[in-house]
Amino acid sequence: MNVQLGRLLADLSGKSGLAIIRAIVAGERDGAMLAALCDRRVRTSPEVIAKSLVGTWRDEHLLALKQAVATYDLVRRISPNATPKLRRRSPPCSNCRIHRRSHEPRRAQTKRHTAEQQATCAQRCSRRWAWT
Repeated sequence: MNVQLGRLLADLSGKSGLAIIRAIVAGERDGAMLAALCDRRVRTSPEVIAKSLVGTWRDEHLLALKQAVATYDLVRRISPNATPKLRRRSPPCSNCRIHRRSHEPRRAQTKRHTAEQQATCAQRCSRRWAWT
């Protein structure tokens, strides 16, 4: 399967990417029909997308794609149930803007994190999301 969808769409797990991938798994092979599934906000023209979706459709590659989509759906279905359990394991990082809770007031950033603070934040974040 020699299609170049990843070069045209910024996020394959977005609305347009998943719509095209699910259509390919369902059996659609026409590039114009697949390009019509893109959201209106996609900047690439439908003609360019249709040309990039022309390729060889080998059965083993389609099977691998089908299994990857099934795994993606499984992870998406399990993930909301696992996230609260993971969040209870450790408190959020105080140094990391990403993991700061929404109800905490935002502090003005006057300086960048030092290397030591970044390393501490990375260690705490990795422990926070560990499955073991």
